[in-house]
Amino acid sequence: MNKIYSITQHDDITEIKFNSPPNPQDGMAATLDLAARKVGRKRLWDMSCGYNNSTEELKKFAQVTRGLALPDKSKVAVVALDDLSFGVTRIYSAVRHDRRSQHQVFRDRDQAIAWLNEPFDEDQGPT
Repeated sequence: MNKIYSITQHDDITEIKFNSPPNPQDGMAATLDLAARKVGRKRLWDMSCGYNNSTEELKKFAQVTRGLALPDKSKVAVVALDDLSFGVTRIYSAVRHDRRSQHQVFRDRDQAIAWLNEPFDEDQGPT
């Protein structure tokens, strides 16, 4: 079975890029693959290809992935280009919320990388 995603390391940012819209099983496979690699605190999820998930599926996925350990002070940026993917990702981020990490959704990859490279904002707390 071919993976529809790739995981690469760029300096201290781990990038997860999907080649086609993922379904919930694809998202879970990428998440478990990422967890097994013990990567750092900065993660860039490139979802510019869109989603193949309902809002309810993403809520369930968020609840499952919430239990996976992220290092303290982690930052997760998601790039979502179309309006539907952007909105659904914001819902996912709200449901996925935990005290150890900050999440932001972007339409522009360069802006996402710039945000990841900013220091973790202790005053802001999780987003």
